[in-house]
Order: sequence, then structure tokens, then C-alpha cells
Amino acid sequence: MTRLEEDVDHHFVTAMEKALGWDGPGALGSAFTRGTIEDLDLLDRLLNPSKLLDLVMRRSVTTPQFRIFQEGAELHPGRYIHPSVTRRGQAIPMADMRRVGGLMREGCTMVLDEVERSLAGLSTPDGHTFLGNACTALADAARDGLFGAWGVASWDTRSLEMVQVDDLPSPDLLMVRAGFLVGIDLLDAINVLRTAWQPGETWGMSPFGGGHRKVWEEFDPRPFLRPRHEDLSRIQAAFRASFHLPSASAMAVGTDDPGHLAQLVQTLGAEVDTAAVSQYLRALHGHRQS
Repeated sequence: MTRLEEDVDHHFVTAMEKALGWDGPGALGSAFTRGTIEDLDLLDRLLNPSKLLDLVMRRSVTTPQFRIFQEGAELHPGRYIHPSVTRRGQAIPMADMRRVGGLMREGCTMVLDEVERSLAGLSTPDGHTFLGNACTALADAARDGLFGAWGVASWDTRSLEMVQVDDLPSPDLLMVRAGFLVGIDLLDAINVLRTAWQPGETWGMSPFGGGHRKVWEEFDPRPFLRPRHEDLSRIQAAFRASFHLPSASAMAVGTDDPGHLAQLVQTLGAEVDTAAVSQYLRALHGHRQS
């Protein structure tokens, strides 16, 4: 341990004792308390690129807490996460740092996933500090060449809007829900977040909402294409239109059948009727107001 690390650890322990009103172990197990560390600079020093990797290496990772992309494609978690068996025979998912390191050297994109779950229950200042530390560590690591780029994925960006991200490092990639099954409140929140955060790219994900086949039996999205493209299925039309709900440069979908992906790729040449999309969004706003 270096002198700097010893200094940080010492100040952290002292700050924790002060925040929790520690006066000895006598009260352990008898009560719950909560406190605030006043030295915010100390928190910034607790998470840096090397400590971020150490955190990933030593903790259990319930997939997906972080996702890795390479050349625009998401890698299966099985390529970099493996079960570690405890003495009690429990299999705990842990990051395989040798594989993670190899992917990082190849210039992968590291994406922090489901950040809204980590921010749940935090106050705006605490959430801002928490997310800011994580983003700063990722941005510094990418700048230092540990990997190619970094990003943030969120299924509900309203929590990110609440923590005020405008002064945090801007991610190279922001992944958000996309498509007709995304409500107008979330679509508006995504646009507000993008304006404030200015990410390099926006990718959509889960354009079919994880299934919901019955929706596409009752709703025909082909009128959102120009021309209507009767030769495409409703699923294909929904996929193509999802690039505008919200506007995204790529779309993440998962399937066990490569043929399904081929069918979706066929739609990329179709033109989306942006006027119809705008009319659809106005209708959603009007319905919300009424």
C-alpha cells in the first residue's frame, strides 16, 4: 500500500467515525444509523480508474451491471463473467479480469448498466456525487487508454435527470429504451437528459419491450414508413421506426435466431415518415394533458 493510499484510508475511517457518531463497538448490532461525510473531495479520491477495476474484480456481478461492446456488437456476459464457487458450494458471478483485460486492450466500450437502480433512494446531492464518481473513473480510464470508450445504459432515465448531470463527464455512448412501447414521459425525460449531458451517441434498446407479441397483432406500425412497405412485417416496421423514438444511431436487440436479426437488418433501407412520428408524439402529449 502506498503512502497516498494509507492517507486516503486513514481519512476515510476518520470521516466514517465522525459521520456515524462512532464511540466504540458497544452499540454494534443494536441500532441503525445514517450519516454524511462532509469532505466531498475524499469521496472523489476513493474511486479512480485502478480502484474501479479492483471493485469490478472483487465484487459479485449480477449481470448485467456492466456491459461490454466490441465493434458495435454487445458481447455475451459469458465471455467475461464466470461463476466463482464458494466454500459452501454457491456459484457467484464474478468478472474474469484476464478476459476483461484482454477486451480492454482490444479497445472495447465499457458501459455502466442500470444506473437508475443504484441511484434509487439517494438524495439529489448524494446521487450526483455517486454517479459523478463512477463517470469520472470511467472517463479517466478511457482517456488513459485502458479501453476505447465508455457509456451509460438506463431503462428509466428520469432518475438521471433528477441528479443533474450537466456538469458530469459526458459519456461516449448513452443507451436508452426505444420504440412504440416507451411512454411519452420517458421519451421526454430522455430528450432532456441528452440535451443536458450531450453524449457522443445515443443507442436504443429493447424496441419490442421484451416480447408483447399481442401488441403487434393489434397495432400496425407500417404507416410510419414512407412508402408504407406492405412487404415488411409489423415487427420489422416497429424496429425501423424505433430509431426515431427517440432518435438513435443504433439499436440493441437480442435473439437466439440469427435469421431474425437478418430480417431486422433488411428494414434499415426503409425510410421513416418523420412527419408521422411527430404527429404521433403530439398525440401522446395531447392524451397526457387530457
